[in-house]
Amino acid sequence: MSKFDLEARPIYHQREDAIRSHVLICFVALLIEKYLELNTKMSLRNIRLLVWNITESHIRDMVTKETFKFISPTSEIMNSPLNPLIKKWDLLPH
Repeated sequence: MSKFDLEARPIYHQREDAIRSHVLICFVALLIEKYLELNTKMSLRNIRLLVWNITESHIRDMVTKETFKFISPTSEIMNSPLNPLIKKWDLLPH
C-alpha cells in the first residue's frame, strides 16, 4: 500500500474541517480495502477491477413517482472470493 493507492495527497482543501474530513474518508477507505484484502486473499487491484464492473440503474415510475433500483452484478464478481461478503452484507439482489 502506498500513498498513490490511498490517494490522500495532495489535499486542496482550505478549511481545517474539510482537510480532516478528507483524511478521515481516505483512512476509512484504506481500512475497508485492507479488510477486503485480508478476507478474500485478493489484491486490491483485482478487487477494484471487479467492483468497477458493478452497474446500477434507477428507473422512476412517472405515475406513482416511485423509483426502482436495479443492480447488475457481473459473473466475475459473483464467482470471486468477494461473493461470500456480498451475500453476508446483502449488497446485491440474488
